[in-house]
Amino acid sequence: MAADILGVDLDVTPGNEPIAGLYSLLTGKPVIAMQRKDARQIKFDVAVHEQYRR
Repeated sequence: MAADILGVDLDVTPGNEPIAGLYSLLTGKPVIAMQRKDARQIKFDVAVHEQYRR
């Protein structure tokens, strides 16, 4: 849901740190800790994102 609302792809790891995720979202810079092999990427749905923008 967050990915669809924000319109960005999210990386989820077992030990995600919310502050690190916020930093990455605001700056557009990847956080090294989030670039792990066990990360799962959640891609946003463009159509759903457009509905949230209304």
